Amino acid sequence: MLPARQHEGSGEAVASPAGSGAEPQSSLPGVSYSARYGARCPNCGTEGVPAYCRKPWSGDMRVRHHRCQQCGGRFKSVQVDPAYGEYGG
Repeated sequence: MLPARQHEGSGEAVASPAGSGAEPQSSLPGVSYSARYGARCPNCGTEGVPAYCRKPWSGDMRVRHHRCQQCGGRFKSVQVDPAYGEYGG
């Protein structure tokens, strides 16, 4: 089982990847996503794994589904908009 990663800037633990069989560690639905670096595969550590499905923004969060080209693992990532509340959110 993979340990939960810390969500950048919030101090919240991020849930284990989808399909890992682990219970979520927090209300966040996946590994953290960076607009600059993309998502990192929780199975093999590959960075910049492309998303094959992007959900619309829901409040200050956007969920993406990824498939790693190196190991074939599938997982979810979450991007949190820190300026959401400042601009009418």
